[in-house]
Amino acid sequence: MCQTISASTALAPSVTSTVDPWVMQRTPMKASGQTLPDSPRLHKGVVLYAALNLEEGAETIDGLKKAMRRVVDLVPVDSRDQNLLAMDNLVTQLEVIGVAMKASSKSIRAQLAVVSNDYSAELTEAEVIEMADGTTDLTVTNSGFALSLGIDGAACYNEVAGSNLSKRNDEGAIDKTPDGKWIKNPKNYRDPNLKSVIYPAAPKKACCGKCSGCGSH
Repeated sequence: MCQTISASTALAPSVTSTVDPWVMQRTPMKASGQTLPDSPRLHKGVVLYAALNLEEGAETIDGLKKAMRRVVDLVPVDSRDQNLLAMDNLVTQLEVIGVAMKASSKSIRAQLAVVSNDYSAELTEAEVIEMADGTTDLTVTNSGFALSLGIDGAACYNEVAGSNLSKRNDEGAIDKTPDGKWIKNPKNYRDPNLKSVIYPAAPKKACCGKCSGCGSH
């Protein structure tokens, strides 16, 4: 049976949680030998991250789709109001979009595997500005999604960043697949524990000494 956790039990977004993804991301990128140019360039890493954006976007859509489907299915078809009927249609659309994004990401990465790691090309000013606008807007929409969902995106990012660093091998480097994606080192890797970030355990009360467990007798 699936357990539904009320949003009211989740950790409220923190106004003090601050992280700098651009600074933190440099560490695993350097550890894996990914290209960090001093000025805008077109290279394998740029295309890889575009493909990964599709992959992670599909994962987000998949989670959203499942939640919407669960909510819709709680109500019999003939009793659904306009809101639920609209969400039912949206679930179908999200399913198609998610599948397409996953397939596109996989196809791009497969083709990237044959691209040389040292390939690099110049970009025009217009090309750079268009991509800068898009990736900056992705930051805005990603943070907006987290805030709309009611989670502390900064704390979640910090947890995932720590997990990514655990992909390092004993030499401190992160190994990569032929397309450039990081490989999880089986000896050191730990999964991100987002549940502990979003739903932290309530602190235990000190026992009163007058009972056998503390139910405050």
